[in-house]
Amino acid sequence: MTDGEPTRVHAWGKTINELFGNCLCAVASLMKPSVLAAGTKARKAKQFLRVDAVDINTLLAEFLSKVIGLSDIHNLIFTKVIFKHIGDNFLEGELSGVLADTIEREIKAVSYHDVDIKRNPISGLYETTLVFDI
Repeated sequence: MTDGEPTRVHAWGKTINELFGNCLCAVASLMKPSVLAAGTKARKAKQFLRVDAVDINTLLAEFLSKVIGLSDIHNLIFTKVIFKHIGDNFLEGELSGVLADTIEREIKAVSYHDVDIKRNPISGLYETTLVFDI
């Protein structure tokens, strides 16, 4: 993976909540691969988040874009989300993350064009592909 090139990530989950959470973990691991390792000693932080969008696909892209923005502003890498409410066009939740001394890879943007959440008829899992501008 080279900086400046789009990076594709395929994500899935048993529920929409799990899919969104797994996408959040993908963002965290792109920013700093070691951040998801067990036993990290970094300082923990929390952040409330509300996102509104026109549909579920845009909601996912908006959610990840806001997370990336908050990461940049507060020098945090968010690794977990607990949703208080989630629907087809809005979500509210609390992000949990760690203070990052360094962010190894800056994510410039999430492509809205490629997000297409589908339920796999064989596995029953919700799936999507994300494209990030690194």
